[in-house]
Amino acid sequence: MIIDNGDKVVFETREVSDNQFNFHSTTEAISELNWDYVYPLSGPVYINGAEPGDTLAVEILDLKTNAGDGRRFYLI
Repeated sequence: MIIDNGDKVVFETREVSDNQFNFHSTTEAISELNWDYVYPLSGPVYINGAEPGDTLAVEILDLKTNAGDGRRFYLI
């Protein structure tokens, strides 16, 4: 994805562990994590005019889960 400085972007993605964790998970679940199902949030995102070494400011305007199943997150 290529955007311009100041653009707003909406990402819809599943929870990063692909539902291997839930509200009842304990710290012991981390040792059982199947890393084959772990993935980055979203991207890459390229910003027109940005150069390697530039510092970029990102403002997260909203973050919410899908109330229906709790497995999807929206980052605006």
